[in-house]
Amino acid sequence: MNWTILILALFLIVCEAVFEGLSIRGKHLASELIELVYRAVLTLVLFAWVTGIKSIINIDVQFIRVIIGYVFLRFSIFDVIWNLAAGQPINFVGSTKLFDKFLQEIRNLWGMNSVWFVRFIAGFWGVAWLLGK
Repeated sequence: MNWTILILALFLIVCEAVFEGLSIRGKHLASELIELVYRAVLTLVLFAWVTGIKSIINIDVQFIRVIIGYVFLRFSIFDVIWNLAAGQPINFVGSTKLFDKFLQEIRNLWGMNSVWFVRFIAGFWGVAWLLGK
């Protein structure tokens, strides 16, 4: 158990330092990929702990539903909360991250209402799956 804790601690520290350092250097794509791995592993470990998963072999459909529900809920509300906290307009879509560029394409093709509609559906679905419905 002690080795697992040490490895997890090193992973979290190294990944965060690397993605923040790469971001400052202007290596945004590499930074985003490292940050994605960092956040994904952290999220999986925390949800595994909360749901009582002790081994990769014990992962079941319910755990996968929890992870997908989390991703949907995050997609649904993260940008709205971030925009409000940052003092940006609620419809603001950034221009530096890959995800922001993807949202810009959707907005440019079908308008901002389509982004809100997709977020609403994702939020509804995410909440339902997180509640086990």
